[in-house]
Amino acid sequence: MEERGLSSRPTQEAERDRRLGNLQTPINVQKLQMALHAKAKEEPGFRFYLLYDKIYRRDVLDHAYRRCKANKGAAGVDGVRFEDIEAYGEERWLGNWRNG
Repeated sequence: MEERGLSSRPTQEAERDRRLGNLQTPINVQKLQMALHAKAKEEPGFRFYLLYDKIYRRDVLDHAYRRCKANKGAAGVDGVRFEDIEAYGEERWLGNWRNG
């Protein structure tokens, strides 16, 4: 029997898809998420000292950027808005951010 309550996974996913314009998580990002989740569940005391290299992956950064933009995210503490990033060049901005 399929769950139909407001807190059911299908309902939450439908709401997220509607809000983010059906933005789908790329398969390679899903695989990373599942692997990290499985490791955390398998070994609750495990410390992820090297997560930094995983969030700096280009595919993860690209997807995070698209999600924030689709969600109409506000400027961060640095005051940079999506309009500013687009004027500067999205590829250039992501590349600079990634390279420090």
